[in-house]
Amino acid sequence: MLAIDRETSGPESAEVASDLSNLALNSDQLGATLEAERLYRLSLELREKILEPNHPDLAQSYGNLAWFYHRQRRLDEAEGLYLAALEVLDAGLGADPQHLAWTLKCLGMLYQKQGLYAKAEPFYRRSLGVLETSEGGSPSELISLLWTFAALLEETGRAEAAAALEARIKSLR
Repeated sequence: MLAIDRETSGPESAEVASDLSNLALNSDQLGATLEAERLYRLSLELREKILEPNHPDLAQSYGNLAWFYHRQRRLDEAEGLYLAALEVLDAGLGADPQHLAWTLKCLGMLYQKQGLYAKAEPFYRRSLGVLETSEGGSPSELISLLWTFAALLEETGRAEAAAALEARIKSLR
């Protein structure tokens, strides 16, 4: 597909950037981390070059590479990319609420992993607000966020608040 899109759309096209992103995801799933990182970077660089700064596909590329780094425990690199994705999503008109909620949750998880609970909590709260007010989200996304947020509350000694979230999870199942 990449070769066809390069031929028909040109080497610097949205289609080629999308193909690179898909190849990166496939490489990542297969455990080919060096190749995945290379492809994530190529897709991001191309999208930065050809897309408007508030384009949702640019946010997707930032988020994909951020999640890759997050899982590699390269948290400083992940943080910058998540924040870049958030900036694009906040600036863009018609941003996908699920993508925004996911990015916010990921930032919360990143800060929680570092023990930066005061930084993590506002991201969880905002993500929860986005999921609660948007349509089209799956209950599993909400449940996942609630579990993650409840864990933060437990870790910070707020067992009652965590229990309230856990009760809410039970009511959603």
